[in-house]
Amino acid sequence: MALLMTLPACGFQSSAVSAPDAPTGLMDSSSSAGLDAPAIEATPADAVVSDSDSAAPQDASALCFGTYPTVCFASISDVPTAAITLNATIDTDSTTDCDQHNDQVAAYCVVAGAGIVSRTGSTTRATGSKPLVLLSTTTVDLAGTIDVSSKRVAGAPQNGAGVGAAIASCTAGAIAATSNSGGYGGSFGGKGGKGQRQDVLQSQAPPTAPPPIDVPPTLRAGCPGSNGSTNASVSPGAGGAGGGAVSVIASKINLSGTVDASGAGGGGGPTEKAGGGGGGSGGMIVLDAPAIVTSGLFALFANGGGGGQGGAHNAQAPGQDGLESTAPAAPGLGGLGPTLGGAGGAGSAGPSKNGSDASQANLGGDSGGGAGGGGAGFIRAPGVTINVAPPPTN
Repeated sequence: MALLMTLPACGFQSSAVSAPDAPTGLMDSSSSAGLDAPAIEATPADAVVSDSDSAAPQDASALCFGTYPTVCFASISDVPTAAITLNATIDTDSTTDCDQHNDQVAAYCVVAGAGIVSRTGSTTRATGSKPLVLLSTTTVDLAGTIDVSSKRVAGAPQNGAGVGAAIASCTAGAIAATSNSGGYGGSFGGKGGKGQRQDVLQSQAPPTAPPPIDVPPTLRAGCPGSNGSTNASVSPGAGGAGGGAVSVIASKINLSGTVDASGAGGGGGPTEKAGGGGGGSGGMIVLDAPAIVTSGLFALFANGGGGGQGGAHNAQAPGQDGLESTAPAAPGLGGLGPTLGGAGGAGSAGPSKNGSDASQANLGGDSGGGAGGGGAGFIRAPGVTINVAPPPTN
């Protein structure tokens, strides 16, 4: 069954609507409804002016779109009139990839068109320091995958769109890792898991993440997990980056694909006396449209990454990196290799917003502690109640 969420239309401003409750999980809502609509709807008549009208005062409703964020073009001639199909990659710091004629240039990468298409089977990977805004003056047909998640590939970070800025709430009130302890998971919409204390610190509080925050006033990426700790001349496991951020603005969104803004797994402790790094929190996904039509096996998820395993003293072996989420109900697993380093906690998934704590078992010798899993991010998708994690905040 296709789900149609219609909201009052006013400059594409969205507000929450009620919809039947449905269990969290991957459910098929496919039907012909919503699929027979044209891929690109006609550009509204008030988005075009004649030469004789060009000197007249311009109606802000013809220049401004969306609410989270609101994007205003400099003039009516800057409002896009051609439909676009998304590329495989978007660099949010690129003046070529991002529209340069709007009032949000400094804060966001706005990719704009009179219709935006993400084709079935395609993946658009967005990276860079600015969050991504996909803005259509008509319809967005999202059948492929939009990936703004952060990842740890072969030990190296690959950050999603908008990741990198230092944010005070990501560390406020946290208890940092010391000695050989593992780091805490990043907190955002949900709280990150605790890191594991090294055995000589059992009387002390474990590395603890800051509390989660309320829905942020602006579109932004998630929080990183903290680095592990070490009292040797080695580097501890690095914390995973938080998930990136994306807002999709349109008059109507046809959603049958996937949007992933999950956090990266934390790095394993590279050798003995090195704690694992905490998993990054999930990022942020916003669907900002008066109407959202879902079909097929669509999915929206901003889950936390798994915490890294501590390095092992017995073989001076590295701990295993934490993993990333691959679906709304699939957590990023904590590092758990065959060595004796402390195990990392899993990231958030499904209806649970909090990352899991690392194992708190008493460690012997010089093993590093495991790290906590990342907490959930935020999703704003009015009326969407299935195939989404964490549960939307609208």
